[in-house]
Amino acid sequence: MRLYMESTFTATKDKIKDTLTIKENQSIQELITLFTENRLIQQVYVINNEGSLIGKIEASAVTEMIYFYSNLNNIKAIRSKQLKLKNRNVSYFVKQVESASINDDLLDVYYRMNNKKTSFMPVVDSKNRPQGIIAINDILKYMNK
Repeated sequence: MRLYMESTFTATKDKIKDTLTIKENQSIQELITLFTENRLIQQVYVINNEGSLIGKIEASAVTEMIYFYSNLNNIKAIRSKQLKLKNRNVSYFVKQVESASINDDLLDVYYRMNNKKTSFMPVVDSKNRPQGIIAINDILKYMNK
């Protein structure tokens, strides 16, 4: 089973969901806005200027940033940390992420996700550009048919 084979991709293409991306040189404020406008997302994928995937930023990291920004005037220590954050861009918070290719074996993707203990994995094309995201639950549902 491949993620992209004419015979099976029709069934699995619906499982590859759109994903949100942000460029590595965008501001922290733009990142926070992206998360607050899309409250149900757990992570956003970071791309370079060519559109290639370089990593991810999880919602928990953004929650911390929002906390720091919302308490800007309360405590000097927080203010100091926030001022440091304001001078940073998105690339400061990027974590490495494993991705799946559209041509990867679906069972292999499942095992990789299971081993990494992740529920979602970005799907990239041959130039490492994000094409969407696949959820482990969707793979299980598909394999259970």
